[in-house]
Amino acid sequence: MKRLKIFLLIIVLAGIKGWAAGDRIIPLNRIPQKAQAVVAKHFAGAKVSYVKMDDDLFSKTYDVVFTNGNKIEFDKKGNWKEIDCKYSRVPSDLVPTPILRHISSQYPDLYIVQIDRDSRDYEVELNNGLELVFSLKGVFKRFHD
Repeated sequence: MKRLKIFLLIIVLAGIKGWAAGDRIIPLNRIPQKAQAVVAKHFAGAKVSYVKMDDDLFSKTYDVVFTNGNKIEFDKKGNWKEIDCKYSRVPSDLVPTPILRHISSQYPDLYIVQIDRDSRDYEVELNNGLELVFSLKGVFKRFHD
């Protein structure tokens, strides 16, 4: 019986931790300094609508959402994971040079509206909806399905 009570207590405490974690709206100055610098330098004229911190059990991310619909997702260290500019260009300083070269040579009339990066590759979406995948070194791999 005592073991059952301890087990139930552990379950309840784990549930409370899970409930307490999750999405929270926070001020911009609570995100990592590196992320604040990206926002200040590359999105200086844009007005921030809100900043959301997603604190899961194994990861923490920050979403900065602007009033014009643009969004940047940062990891817990302040590195960008995804930049979604919907109706405008992703700032070229944030895109690796080999990817920019490939886009400008192969698609000179198009521009990047979204870029994602993870531990394996970059995924890029152009303003015509075309999606491309690049290695972390910026080498074109394939079109996204």
